[in-house]
Amino acid sequence: MNIRTCILLVTVIMLCDKFQWSETLDNSELEDSLWNFVNPNGVEGSLSYTEDISNSSSSGIVQTCKAFLEHFAKESSLFTRCLVENARPFRFCETCVTYYERASTVYTDLTTDANCVKELLTADRVQVLTLVYQNMNNVWTTAYCPQCFASVTEESVNATVNSTLAESTLEFFDLFNNMTHCMNNTMQDIDPESIKHGNSSFCVKCQTQYRSLNDKYTAIMDETKSQICMDVVDMMNYTRLMWSEGYHCSHRNGELAPVLVITGVICALPVIFYVCNRLTGQVNERTIVVQKRLKHPKSYGSMSNSQQTLLNSQRT
Repeated sequence: MNIRTCILLVTVIMLCDKFQWSETLDNSELEDSLWNFVNPNGVEGSLSYTEDISNSSSSGIVQTCKAFLEHFAKESSLFTRCLVENARPFRFCETCVTYYERASTVYTDLTTDANCVKELLTADRVQVLTLVYQNMNNVWTTAYCPQCFASVTEESVNATVNSTLAESTLEFFDLFNNMTHCMNNTMQDIDPESIKHGNSSFCVKCQTQYRSLNDKYTAIMDETKSQICMDVVDMMNYTRLMWSEGYHCSHRNGELAPVLVITGVICALPVIFYVCNRLTGQVNERTIVVQKRLKHPKSYGSMSNSQQTLLNSQRT
């Protein structure tokens, strides 16, 4: 056996050992080996690289704008939840004024920062924050909620919202509470069958409270030119609905008899006048005065005396 043959045999043996060693590797070691071959820095290096990418994607928004974004998201979500929860019965304006004022303040402060306006408001075509604020403001103004309040302020230190109801709103709420109190107390002593036929004593006992509430609502309508806070409108609509359909009452029932009497008297006045005039009046005979020019009327179209004489002579 020469030297070349020995070298060839040694090489074949080494290759066989190498192949057998590779088969004994488990899957985890094989994966680690392959990953180390692809990424010499190891697994930790790859995770840190991923975090760097995540941070770099939001590095364009400064910390102040992030705070505005998170604060507006919180206040707008609270406002939306308050709106839905107080949609029926409608007590939205009085209940949700705090959330609306806070969200509006955050949005206003955001618009004063040029960087935040660029990054959050005008960075895309949808402009989500602007759209959310416009929807909030649209709901608030459509319900005429500002008409409920005399003033709404927010403290800059602790973001406490102080709201004062208008005097007319307070008076209406007091009258509504009186009406509700009368309804609840009277219903305890009323026979349910009497309500169906409209003979309930409720209509009599609570008539004063109902009239006061209705008169106040009419005064507010005239004062605000029909731009009434929706909380007030909903309260009045509910009261009128219960008064007319729920209890079969009407605030005109007590005035119906005088109206019918007056209407009957007015309709009978012409008949009474003509009857009295016929019985007590004097009959005056009419005298016909003949004009002078009509005393001896001329016979137009008749023959003259000369023509008549000539005609008689011809006949004889």
